[in-house]
Amino acid sequence: MDLDGKPLEDENVYLQGKKKVYTAKTNIDGETALMLPKGEYYAVNFEFRDSLEVLNIEAGNYTRTDKIRYKYIGSKAIKRRALQRKIEAELWDSLVKVNAFRDSLAASRSDFSGFSSKLWSKNKTDLFDKIRRRAEEDKKKLDENPKFFEQVGDEVAAAMYRNRGRWKNKIIVTDLTGSMYPYLDQVLSWHVLDYNASINNQYLFFNDGDKTPDSKKIIGQIGGLYYTNGENLEVLTDKMLETMQGGSGADSPENDIEALLNAIDKRKTNRTEVILIADNHSDIKDFELLYQLKVPIRVVLAGADFGANEQYLELAFRTKGSVHTLEQDLENLYELNDGEYIKIGRFQYRVYKGKFLKMDGM
Repeated sequence: MDLDGKPLEDENVYLQGKKKVYTAKTNIDGETALMLPKGEYYAVNFEFRDSLEVLNIEAGNYTRTDKIRYKYIGSKAIKRRALQRKIEAELWDSLVKVNAFRDSLAASRSDFSGFSSKLWSKNKTDLFDKIRRRAEEDKKKLDENPKFFEQVGDEVAAAMYRNRGRWKNKIIVTDLTGSMYPYLDQVLSWHVLDYNASINNQYLFFNDGDKTPDSKKIIGQIGGLYYTNGENLEVLTDKMLETMQGGSGADSPENDIEALLNAIDKRKTNRTEVILIADNHSDIKDFELLYQLKVPIRVVLAGADFGANEQYLELAFRTKGSVHTLEQDLENLYELNDGEYIKIGRFQYRVYKGKFLKMDGM
């Protein structure tokens, strides 16, 4: 049954023994039946939910009927949401192009934007000056209005500024594939604000495997990871440019977990916060490595206009971390009980066994 107690029809059920997997499909009442050999353990799995339970069918001369009930989000709902995310990602890609044109017009009116395109320039002196001036302007605005970043829609900068007191020592893991270029202004400007405040930062950028063809990418060994202490603006921008030149990500899903594991190994202390600046519209390619993360991950979502990507919510849930959007800091997600709702922006999400599902607009 689903989380509201309604039958789930046409759900695939798998009972995996040592040598054979037994399969069945639920009927209109959400029920199915299987006859299993005795003397074996069976793991109960659904299409998108593994290891619900392990059944011990003991050996012996007997006949027994067991009735078991499970609650589950439902594969149809999960597939609908996956399709919806794909549509949102395609819409976001088109918006990025529109925004790039809009930003090019804005750049003609202001010297304090469009840094990502200027990274390729051989003359960095002018670029550094503009970044510093942008940071100075941001600081003035923040002194006047602490919610300035929220009002102008700077998602990354807003989250970093709100949590500046708690994230004093941090390693910032940033997706630098093509769809993230519009956010580089915020990253660079924030670095200068942080640097002026003498805050100790480390940076790890990733591009999903440099120019490796998608067919040759091996989970956990994709690469395209670039680390720097970022001791000054020149070092930081050089490392950003090196990452971007290495590759811009061919397919949409990225190697976020591999990058996070690498960053954790490079932390200066065990108390260094691990922050992921993630492309909300790109799924996590190596999500199967999630179990290897043993420290809280602070996820800053870029591009959460249509709601939060459920994979990043689960990432924070599993690691006892947090998720941060333009206006919200979602702490203690791991304390949510099965079936509970949480509102993120304009949308409702429901959690079950650590997995989240967007309930609106399905």
